[in-house]
Amino acid sequence: MACSCSPRGHVEYAPNQPACGGIWPRECLPTSRDQCETQAGLILLTVIAARAEGDPDVTVARLLNAIGWVNGNGTNLGRRAAGQACWDTKTALRRLGALTGDWRSEALSTDGVNFARAALQS
Repeated sequence: MACSCSPRGHVEYAPNQPACGGIWPRECLPTSRDQCETQAGLILLTVIAARAEGDPDVTVARLLNAIGWVNGNGTNLGRRAAGQACWDTKTALRRLGALTGDWRSEALSTDGVNFARAALQS
């Protein structure tokens, strides 16, 4: 399966693409009926927990591509598609105070790093 962004911005499967083997336990947070969104959210938590440098959406895109997710036309996912795939996770993190600012200028809080680490251990 492959994820691709529709004009409305949600992620959907392209059934003619090869399936990507899941590398995350199903019990982990976050969960979604969309496997690409779930994996994007877990990658985002990992990026936050590691305090990785750079744009998290770029890192999420690179890692989603590395594990086999592509756009419906077979091209690699970009920063925007990855950001949309982990949007729900970012929204939850903003509500918890883990991310401060808005979607244009997010910053990590110390509590956000601690939360991401704890969520990945659960």
